[in-house]
Amino acid sequence: MNDETNVERLARSLPLIIVAGIADLAAFISLLTSSRVNAWVDRHPQAIAFGALTLITLLITVANVIARSNRIMRLTVISKDAEIEDLQQRLHPTPRDKELFMRLLGEFPSTTGTITFLEYSFTAKRWHRDKVHHVLAFPEVWRHEFFDDKQTQEAFTSFRANIQALGTWMASESFPSQDDPQVNELPAPHEFARGYKQFAEVRERGLRLANAVLEGRQHVERVGRSRGL
Repeated sequence: MNDETNVERLARSLPLIIVAGIADLAAFISLLTSSRVNAWVDRHPQAIAFGALTLITLLITVANVIARSNRIMRLTVISKDAEIEDLQQRLHPTPRDKELFMRLLGEFPSTTGTITFLEYSFTAKRWHRDKVHHVLAFPEVWRHEFFDDKQTQEAFTSFRANIQALGTWMASESFPSQDDPQVNELPAPHEFARGYKQFAEVRERGLRLANAVLEGRQHVERVGRSRGL
């Protein structure tokens, strides 16, 4: 099966086109220098001017086509190189990326710990700090970590931002419970300036941030798996 594109066929034919053009130009010049043609030129100068203008326009058009073909070929080569590099990264991820990815999944397993708590038990009203320890510690512990693979790094950066946003919400909107200093809770509805409505808004924001963490966790694992980690 021939996978050669029209651009590649045109580029391969360009040398022949140029040689043929030079030969035609030489023949045309030879014709112009003959005595009979010189006499005709003297009688029809406007036709010669029109012909010269047409020839110049043709040469400019051919030059533009050649330049455009070369640009397309360069872009095609760059695109193919990028595809090859991406494939190599997926087939041969760095050992550091593999270790970091497994560490991330180990700290946030999908079937236990923080993730299951946020998914099934988090009410955004009251929570034990031990249940969200990884959320609060994550931004500092993982601050300098990064993946060599670009796509995995993008997913990880988003996940880290989601966790940091949830941790900031927990730290700024809740206070230690008087009943248990290890438990944090939102102020009672009557303690908000706008009462229960503001309490519900704050709680709803906490639930949305927790859901973003869950989605981010799923996304970073999905991307990492697709990248060979």
